[in-house]
Parts: sequence; C-alpha cells; structure tokens
Amino acid sequence: MTGDVINRGLDDILKAERNLREMAEDQNRALRKALTELAYRLAGGDLEEARKQDPEVPDNWNAEDWRRFFAENVKEGSGWEKPEVLRNKLVLAEKERDIALGELEKMRHRLEGSETTQAQVERGEDLEEKSVSSKVQKTKMATASISIMGQNRLPEVPRKPPTRYASRLSTGKRWRREAMALYLIAKQGLSLRLEILEAIAEVDDVKARSGSLKRMIVNGLIPKGLATGNNLRMHLSQPAQIAVLHLTDDGKDLCRILGWEPVESEWERLIRLHRGNSQGAHTAGVLAFAYHSRRRGWKVEVLPPVEGKSEPDVLVEKDGQKIYVEVEFGSDKPAKWRNLADLQGFVAICAATEDKRSKLVAECKLDRLKGRATDIETLIQESGGVVGNLWHEKW
Repeated sequence: MTGDVINRGLDDILKAERNLREMAEDQNRALRKALTELAYRLAGGDLEEARKQDPEVPDNWNAEDWRRFFAENVKEGSGWEKPEVLRNKLVLAEKERDIALGELEKMRHRLEGSETTQAQVERGEDLEEKSVSSKVQKTKMATASISIMGQNRLPEVPRKPPTRYASRLSTGKRWRREAMALYLIAKQGLSLRLEILEAIAEVDDVKARSGSLKRMIVNGLIPKGLATGNNLRMHLSQPAQIAVLHLTDDGKDLCRILGWEPVESEWERLIRLHRGNSQGAHTAGVLAFAYHSRRRGWKVEVLPPVEGKSEPDVLVEKDGQKIYVEVEFGSDKPAKWRNLADLQGFVAICAATEDKRSKLVAECKLDRLKGRATDIETLIQESGGVVGNLWHEKW
C-alpha cells in the first residue's frame, strides 16, 4: 500500500514537472516570436542580413545575442520622440508630398499630350505588329528611369503588356516592375535577385527587401513562366546563399517583342565558360563580388577574354583603372597568382572571409608578388547604404 502511494506521488511530481516544462517552453517560444516581430519593426533589413549569413537566425539566438543585435542595429531615437521632433518631420513629409504631387501633375499633362488615343492603348495592340521604335513613339508610356550605380537606364515601358502575354501578366505598377526586372536581366545581364530588386526600389522609392517586390518575382515572373530562379550557397564564417534569376524562353521572347534583345547574363556566362553548375560556391562568389563592385561604382565584366595563361574571373574598371580579379575560396594557388601578375603587373584577389584573405595574401607575399585583396564577408558587412572601398588590403 505504502509503495502504491509513493509511486502515485512520484507520478504526480513527474507530471507536474512536465507541465511546468511545457509551460516554460511555450512561454519561451512566445517571447522569441515577440522579439522577432519587434526586430523586424525596428531593424528588419539588418535582421534579414543576419539571416543571409546564418539561415537559423534568430531561432538559435540566446539572450546575449538579442541584446547585441538591438544594441548594434537599433539607433537612438527609434522609439518615442519629442512632439516638436515629430512636428518637424511632419512638415518635411508634407513638403515632399507637395513636390511629388507637382511632378505627378506634370507627368499627367505629358501623357495627355500623347499622339495616341486612349482607345488604341485599351485595345492593347501587339508591339510585334509594328516596328518597336515607331510604336514607342506613338503609344502612351509609363516612363521609368532607372540608374544602377549611374551606369544604366531603363527605356520607356508600354502601359500594358503585349497582347500575346496580356493574360499572364499584371497591369499598372506591378506590370511596370515586372518589365523593369525583365529589362535588367535581358539587357544588363544581371543575375543577382537582390541587385535587380535594389535597382527597381531606387525608382519606386521602396525598400529592396519589401514584400511587394519579392512577391513580384516569387509570385509573379517565376510562376508565370518568364523567369526561373536558383539558390547558390557559399561558405563564409557562416553558411550563406544568394538567389539568382535568369530568363526562360518565353521571358526572352517577351523581351524581344518589347525591343530588348537578350544578352548572355552573368550567371549564364559562368555556366557556359566556367563550369558554374558544378562550382556553385565559386559561382556565388563571382556574382557577389560583381554586385558589390557595382555598388561601389565600378564597371564589371565577368570572365573577360584575355591573352596568356591567366583566366581572371572578373574585370573591374573605374576612373581609368582596369583590374583583373581572381575570386578564390581555396588556397595554395601560386601558379594562378604568378599568371595574374604576368597579365597586369600585380595580383588582385577576392577571398571568402578576412581570414582566408590573409592566407592568400601570405601566399603572394611569399612569392614576392605585389597586389591588393578584399573578401566577400567584409564587403557585405560594409555595404549598408554607403558606398565604401572595394579593396581592403594593398601590399
């Protein structure tokens, strides 16, 4: 009898302990969810950047990790502000609104002066029925100008998609954004999804990581069969990945109808000439370096043709400088560094991390080769909204 009482008592204690543990776990999950929601409200871009470096963020964060994140990324004044500060911000916002309304009115007058009637636009005549240049001159346009590091421009876009694709495409702002994305892939050869979204965000004054822009790709161009996407992984201090886009046959056909003969994209060029499919991490590194070079004002060519033994991954040009660069995630490449030095008189390297960069620089110094170096991880950390240096070490 006594044994039964003891056993029942132990069972009750274990049951109570399990209940308390489940309550604690539920509360912990709820607190993590609340912290994540707060982080997205106060520093969503920084949290997404952290998730790019480690897909398990913020699920694997402890209290100290959360404390560090808010200390580093939530700037002073992000909470409640004094009434006079808010009033000044309101006055500034109203002035910006009035300027925008004035620009909108000017655009409306220009559109009303178009030679083509609204009825023609509503019929959605196929662009292929007439020469593209003639059609562009006569049809009302939603003009959008886009600048990627001051180098590229987006031409005028028809207010409606061509009839052949009208049933598959959106209208209005979404169609204009879809057309921008198609143009950037087709004519500029861009592949990195983030770079494409940043260019569109620059025109529409929205955040590149906004849900509406992502949905335009994920729920728009891809399921509509105009583009396909791939995720490429690379190993930095933490696993990271980048998303790339390329046109389908239908996407290329639509671009040709719009007068944009597709060029070979950077991703396609790496696949064709550099075994890009079997070297996913290296392909990701080359595309990431090209993107960060453009962000810093450099003109970029992936896999440039050269004479001699060297086969550089990238050519960057700026202010009269031409630099051939090797993107290298491995080590022990003395022949590669000598060939690159023979080509241009010095070595230029992009490594994965600062530690790996130091090892590659040591290799070159051991061979008494001059050069400069950078790394993907440092370029990512320094990006933000400020254009920084491309090279972080010279010798």
